[in-house]
Amino acid sequence: GCHVVDFYQESIQSSLDYGFDRIEDVPIQGVTQGIATIMKAKQLIMIAKGIKKAKLVERMLYGEVSEDFPSSIIQKHNNVIVVLDSEAAKYVREGDYERY
Repeated sequence: GCHVVDFYQESIQSSLDYGFDRIEDVPIQGVTQGIATIMKAKQLIMIAKGIKKAKLVERMLYGEVSEDFPSSIIQKHNNVIVVLDSEAAKYVREGDYERY
């Protein structure tokens, strides 16, 4: 199921790179769920933007599926949409995507 978690200070600080202007505007909690719950979904939508996410996107899509990198589990789901800006998509292999 889902539950509320406190964000690590590093996550809060990094949010300033992704649309928040002031640290006071960044949420300090979020909702999370387990891998089993995620895998039961009919469809997954992953969204990433910015060059800081490019290597993480590459690992998520092409790396070993591992508990050490939970987002890699999307490789095992049969209905995934990944939405990226051009910077986050830097290491996505040609032919593995559609551009819109």
